[in-house]
This record gives sequence, structure tokens and C-alpha cells, in this order.
Amino acid sequence: MPINSVIQSLKFVLLKMIGVYEFLPNSEFLTLVGGLFCKDDALTQKLCGNVLFLMCGFNQDQLNTTLLPVIMGHLPAGSSTNQLLHYAQGINSGCDKTSMSTLSTWAGDTKWWRYETSKLALYTPGSIVISSAKYREFNYGMIKNLATYGSLTPPDYDLSKITAPVFLHWSDNDWMADPKDVRELESKLPNVQGSIRVPLTEFNHLDYMWAIDAKPLLYDTVLENMKKY
Repeated sequence: MPINSVIQSLKFVLLKMIGVYEFLPNSEFLTLVGGLFCKDDALTQKLCGNVLFLMCGFNQDQLNTTLLPVIMGHLPAGSSTNQLLHYAQGINSGCDKTSMSTLSTWAGDTKWWRYETSKLALYTPGSIVISSAKYREFNYGMIKNLATYGSLTPPDYDLSKITAPVFLHWSDNDWMADPKDVRELESKLPNVQGSIRVPLTEFNHLDYMWAIDAKPLLYDTVLENMKKY
């Protein structure tokens, strides 16, 4: 077999193992790693938990460590790279020309930044620039936008069309959904029946699925409200 064919075959196998055109894909390789390094008798088990905490918020008390190999067998679940780009577009849509100019001139350790999903806050030694981001469809670029949407820019989602009853469940330690963003979403949805904080300060993004006490902290309330409809 020609060496080029061998290289291409190895490349295909490697890409299939780690994923391609996906962001944080699940794969047999990661499942194997999780099984080896995250089981109860592994010295590296605590590292597995900390990797999850770094992405989603720290809550050691609600993590069932024996379940870690199962969790790592399903996480990360992966998503389209376009989904991640769409998320980034939503954040960047909060940058006006002044903000972008400020961002492009940053250097050194005297300037820093952070973002929230619905707001982009830019911090410099002498100024703060905050502008509302837009909740809109995927931006393909002007030419494809025109072909897809009939406009040069993507249209905003019309949240007023969501008429089903909505209960928003949120937590203080969810690094993927800031409480300020939840409040902004609540203000834009027309039929919010309740905005319910999970009664545990440390409750993080993954705790919605994996927390030891997820049932009494969250799902008993979810089911109780669902029975009303």
C-alpha cells in the first residue's frame, strides 16, 4: 500500500476518534480515557472531576465520583462547530464600533475582559463599555445571508411568538447561564409562569443532570409544575 494511502487511513481513524467538524465531540477514545482514569481506584479520579468543574462550576459535594466513568463516557456530548460559532456571534453582536476599537488595542496585563451571554462588558483602566447583544439567527456573511434570509444581516428571533407557558430554572453557580442573562430572557418571553432559583448556591451547569440531590432540589418542582398543564 502506498505510504500516502497509509497516512490518509491513519488520519481518517484519528479524526474519527477525536471528532471533526464538531466542538468537544464524544468519542470511543474519550470513553476509554474516562474508564481508565476516572474510576474509583484511579489516582487521577479527582483530576477528572476538576476538569468538569473548570468548565461548568465547582460543586464537589453533589458529584457522585463512582459515576465519573459513565459521565465521561457521555461527556462532552459534542455539537456542531456552527453552533459554537453562532454562540460566539451572539456575544460579539454586543460589540459596537467603540467596543471593537477598544478590544483591538488591548495589550499587557493591565487590561482584561469578561463576557455574559446577553451582554458584552469590556474593561480597561479608564473605561467600561457595555452594549446589549442580539438574539438572532446564524450569520453566514452578507452574500449567503441575502440568499438565505433576504437581508444582508440575519433577522432577530421573535421571542413574542413563544406562547407556551415557560418556567425558568436557574442557579447561581451555572457558568453557562448567568443569572443576569436569565433575567433578561425572562423580560423578553411573553408567558413566563415562574423564574425559579435552585436552592443551593453551589449548584452548577452539570448538576441539572448529575447532582446527587437533583431530584429534591430541582426535578420534584419541575414535575409539580408540569402537572398543572
